[in-house]
Amino acid sequence: MSILYHNTTHPTIFYADGVFSADFPGEVRKTFRKEFKKSLPVLFLNGAQGDISMENMLDRKSESDEEKMKKITNLVVGETMRLYKNIEYQTDPVLEHQYHDLKVKVRLPETGTLIRSKEILKRIDEGENIRGMEMIMAFGSVHLQETFGENPFDILPVHGIRIGDLAIVTQPCELFSQFGLDIKRRSPGKSTIVVGMTDGYNGYCPTIYGLLGGGYSGSPISWTRLEPEAGYKIVETSAILLNKVWAK
Repeated sequence: MSILYHNTTHPTIFYADGVFSADFPGEVRKTFRKEFKKSLPVLFLNGAQGDISMENMLDRKSESDEEKMKKITNLVVGETMRLYKNIEYQTDPVLEHQYHDLKVKVRLPETGTLIRSKEILKRIDEGENIRGMEMIMAFGSVHLQETFGENPFDILPVHGIRIGDLAIVTQPCELFSQFGLDIKRRSPGKSTIVVGMTDGYNGYCPTIYGLLGGGYSGSPISWTRLEPEAGYKIVETSAILLNKVWAK
């Protein structure tokens, strides 16, 4: 009837190319439909991919975007079809669901950073050609202050789901991969998947070490705004929800 597959990486082969693109999930969908010779609905669930790329960023290979697309598509389709051939069906699986709105604090930019960021945006508005990370970080700081300055809190909807032996956790962040591993370690399910950017979008959620590194996914900007403990609280909440659905 349909295919639902799950893997963990930024789907950003064509990132910032100035086009609307389904990226490699779109190509995977086309390939599945050819494989099954029918126009199946194909659902892609992304994982805890905040710090995961589909290529080695420290040793980038010289290959075109089209070559990357083909390589990743073949990997994903090949592994998914291998799993498909070993599926065990259940006639009456247990279905359970628990949900919690997790309230967390928001980090705001320091006063000096905010002043510099406003100056940069003013210069851009006046026509100065400031682009790249300098522009992005300046916008992120000002937008964060404007959005959360008067109420520095955010709500993260976390779901715990049981389908038979499968445990599913969904949360709205680009969760760093260590948190995904921690959720799996504490799950009572035979198999567990951690799904990101679901039921909202609340930005990157790095580990303490990720925050110490600063930069695009560590500094207090609009899309990396959550308190340092946020990811650990998501792990704790996920464990509680999954254990509740298994206790039922």
